[in-house]
Amino acid sequence: MRATFRWCVALGLLATVPALSRPVACDERDQGEILAVIVNPANNSPDPSFEELQLILRMERQFWKDGRRVVLILPAGGSAEKDLLLEKVYHTTDAELRHDWARRLFAGEIPAVPSTLRTSEALVAAVKRAPGAIAVVPAASVGQGVRILAVGGKRPGEQGYPLSKGGC
Repeated sequence: MRATFRWCVALGLLATVPALSRPVACDERDQGEILAVIVNPANNSPDPSFEELQLILRMERQFWKDGRRVVLILPAGGSAEKDLLLEKVYHTTDAELRHDWARRLFAGEIPAVPSTLRTSEALVAAVKRAPGAIAVVPAASVGQGVRILAVGGKRPGEQGYPLSKGGC
């Protein structure tokens, strides 16, 4: 009896594997856990790979391909968006990141410490005004007047998108 039960369980689990490997879009309730990378619509730089995005967000790449300076605008410390960036991109704490920005500023490696804004609406508005700007906001907060970048060929909400919490 036990062997039959184990056999049925094994077959049942194997039958679900193809369904799990299909690309599945995240549903509406997960959208707060997905970040969108936005730029000014005048920015016609190609969509970056995740590695290229990391270079931009770490200010290791400070110019767009057209020669315009990257204007990095970050979410405020303590926000869910900043926490996700610290986990996925910076691999450090907010205090350590601020210390690193200050060190790099005084060493002349960066022209300024990135600005931070408290709300998603303020981040979107700032990107609309500055042609070289880039920001990261919750996917659900993106409005009109900005361009959403695909990262590594994936759009926010697609399976495997790198700036999401969990499996989305």
